Amino acid sequence: MERGGSGRALVIGGDSLVGAAVQARCRDLGMDVEVTSRRGTSGSLALDLSEPDFAPLALGDYQVGFV
Repeated sequence: MERGGSGRALVIGGDSLVGAAVQARCRDLGMDVEVTSRRGTSGSLALDLSEPDFAPLALGDYQVGFV
């Protein structure tokens, strides 16, 4: 990933320790970031991989995803 990168990133589990670091790095590089959370954290998309509903993700135009 390069600084000034364009595009939109999706971070699965963005409220976890690793997910928070990944989304921070993406933002540092100038990317638009959207995150998911199974906990329903404010500002995130709800996604529980034990019972996934991918419908909300279909609306996003993501160039890269991190799991």
